[in-house]
Amino acid sequence: MASSILYRLFKVGRLPKVLSKKINEDSLIHLEEGISVSIVFKSFKSPRKRFKSKIIKAAGAICLTKSAFYTSIYRRVTIRLGWDDPKIKSIDFEVTEKHLIMKFDVSKFDEQSEGMVEYRFKCEDPEKVKNLIVNR
Repeated sequence: MASSILYRLFKVGRLPKVLSKKINEDSLIHLEEGISVSIVFKSFKSPRKRFKSKIIKAAGAICLTKSAFYTSIYRRVTIRLGWDDPKIKSIDFEVTEKHLIMKFDVSKFDEQSEGMVEYRFKCEDPEKVKNLIVNR
């Protein structure tokens, strides 16, 4: 696993405990915790924040279960979508050599916000994770 230094030292980037309990009830397909994440904001506007361009580095997790897709950053769930949720189709997935990139328009998820956001997860096998998500 390509875990971040924060995860190796302090376990930063684990799934939240509430989500861990839910995953134990559901069938786990794939889990990567403590991976490095870059969050890229482009022309982002919300009621309290505005960024023309900003990059935030963090530690997080990706979890795929039989019924849902989750991402978390610093033990806070950032994306929670069921496989039948139409919002999941609005996310563009790309793969580089080391990263799974998720691009989406924030207005599809939050009516008060606008702009583009990219999550760049440094995965062990990003192509495998993308295929697991796209082929659901």
